[in-house]
Amino acid sequence: MSFEEHINKVNKALEDLNSEDLSLDEGIKLYKKAVVDLKKAREVLDKAQLEIEKIDNE
Repeated sequence: MSFEEHINKVNKALEDLNSEDLSLDEGIKLYKKAVVDLKKAREVLDKAQLEIEKIDNE
């Protein structure tokens, strides 16, 4: 999954977390999923940064 897709999932989770119809359990599940997606987005970003540094050092 791309960086943008992970960020979109996090943004969707944030929108859903702001819903007044959300139960506490649903909110916790959404939060956990958002944290996972945010970590995955960070991994994609870190990988891209390493690739750029590698290119710059050639």
